[in-house]
Amino acid sequence: MSPSSKHSKLFAILYVFLGGMIGTTLRAGLCQFQPKSWNWPWIVFCINVGGAFVLGIINASIGAENTKYAVSKNFVTFLGTGVMGAFTTYGTFIHETDVRFLANLGGIAVAYALVSVVLGVLAAGLGIWIGDIMLHGTIAEEEQIETEEVDG
Repeated sequence: MSPSSKHSKLFAILYVFLGGMIGTTLRAGLCQFQPKSWNWPWIVFCINVGGAFVLGIINASIGAENTKYAVSKNFVTFLGTGVMGAFTTYGTFIHETDVRFLANLGGIAVAYALVSVVLGVLAAGLGIWIGDIMLHGTIAEEEQIETEEVDG
């Protein structure tokens, strides 16, 4: 491993660490507003689904290999893996699910888990689609070609 490669990997870890501190702090701060009386963990739900959407945008636009945006790989690592990876978290998702099970709210726990995963995947897909539009300025060429073949 060359010295520059070693330094590059150390900086990547530092960027994830710094971004993670920001993302974790934001999530923990927002979660303080969740009233105990709410059966559905709305704050974590919105963080995870919204975060999936934002991650889709990041990955499809500024995180893409041939991006038209002048963004360093370190910034993408900081923002995507660090900030958003810590802001949206599987651990908190499972904790909120477990809390519902322990409170004899099994139906809500199962519904929360299923709805979170399904809407998270859909939100990520929508984010990827929007990120692709941001990257290319229009819908991807493949979709335009398919449309032309159907119309033509």
